[in-house]
Amino acid sequence: LNFERARRLSPRDRDVLDNLTYVNQLIEYKFEDKRSWYLRKKSALIGYLTFHECWLLALGAYFVFILGILVGFIRKQDITFGNLRILSLILVLFCSLPLLSKFTESGISRQGIVTEQQAEVRNGPSRSDRIAFRLVEGLAILIDDEKESWFRVRLRDGRSGWVPQAEVTPI
Repeated sequence: LNFERARRLSPRDRDVLDNLTYVNQLIEYKFEDKRSWYLRKKSALIGYLTFHECWLLALGAYFVFILGILVGFIRKQDITFGNLRILSLILVLFCSLPLLSKFTESGISRQGIVTEQQAEVRNGPSRSDRIAFRLVEGLAILIDDEKESWFRVRLRDGRSGWVPQAEVTPI
């Protein structure tokens, strides 16, 4: 849990990444990431930047775009600066994509870590519902919903269910 929190604060710190890799190898539960190669690569690239770095990147591109517009007004719409404004608009759009992705990713589902030795995932948010599967301590999951004292969790392989909030800690 704390290595994941440290990775969010400093996603390129070699010590944090090495320790996180080591700890993840100790987790008994393994599953295949069934997302497409594109989504896995996008997630890795977006994970390389913090939210604030994405925000600064988009803000810098926007500043270049505004500067291009101002220079165009001063030079009375010179053709070369017109092309630069188009290129800077493309830069703004390209640099805003990581920010948009980080923002939507944080709003759709939160990440969490199983903090109990073994967590039972159930088909519904009560102890009387049938057990769908079990999770082990240290496993990273996605939290999609919250109801009373239960989280609706989802694994990267698509399986989902309800787990008591006491057994999962949001990152």
